[in-house]
Amino acid sequence: ESLLRRGRWAMGLSLAGFFVVSPGVLPGEESARIMRAAEGLWTLDRPIASTHRQDSMVFWTRGRVARLKAEELAAWFTEHPGGLAVVRESELHGVLVPMGLRLVQRVPENALFADLGLDGFHATSPRSWCLVELPTASAGGL
Repeated sequence: ESLLRRGRWAMGLSLAGFFVVSPGVLPGEESARIMRAAEGLWTLDRPIASTHRQDSMVFWTRGRVARLKAEELAAWFTEHPGGLAVVRESELHGVLVPMGLRLVQRVPENALFADLGLDGFHATSPRSWCLVELPTASAGGL
């Protein structure tokens, strides 16, 4: 009987742990977090590009995202000066600052992992994300 009770506790704790951790590691969670940060900045009629290449970005943007490398963003912004781009924070200084792009919004870290010091726990994305635009695209931002 005691062994059965312990097994139930172990199963309960395992399930609780799964539901606490899984929202941060399941496919698509990171894209959902990025698009939540873009609320109010991006609409269906505003062009959007991303160096975040997960298929879930296509879903969240209803197929409107241009998936690019950071080096391709200058040409994309030439064609879409009012556009918004999702980029890795690590790409800001090397490629994007020389383009004159402006940081509009940092995407909040997954709160659970940030509190635990586990930024980058998701195997496909060990980095932070930012939303950038050309300075003339809007008046708001950081």
